[in-house]
Amino acid sequence: MIKDIQNSTDNSEYQPLYPTRILIAQTMYSVDILEERKDIEQISSDYIEYHVSKYSNQNLDKEFYCKLLNFIIDNLSSIDDMIKLNLGEKWKLERLPKLVLAILRVGVGEISIDKHLEIATIINDYLQITKSLNHFDELGFINGILDKIANDIHSKK
Repeated sequence: MIKDIQNSTDNSEYQPLYPTRILIAQTMYSVDILEERKDIEQISSDYIEYHVSKYSNQNLDKEFYCKLLNFIIDNLSSIDDMIKLNLGEKWKLERLPKLVLAILRVGVGEISIDKHLEIATIINDYLQITKSLNHFDELGFINGILDKIANDIHSKK
């Protein structure tokens, strides 16, 4: 589990979640490519420290970061199963580019736990992250998978 790394700053005001979402996607990508050579807490700590030092003008919602990252780690198998169910017949989870898989995992995780935000807003931010990481060819793919999963999750509620 990721420790609560939130400092004493007040998080009561709305903070845009885009910087936090991209940091979680980067963390999940690193966890995947490092294959447990470095523990998740150390990776998280390193990313947060770097982000805070380099982008001091961007608010990072550390509480949201910990909550979503812990959820994804604890539910990775079921998140991967949801993604697998929505892949085309020709696709296997293992064939997905690791960065695309990280974005999908984080998107599915957030769609699963955040009921107070608009699904379109969540999906749009992950599409913007995809664009910012130069994966333009995967935009339709990621949009389709996240949209299908969001519809499945929210139709069961």
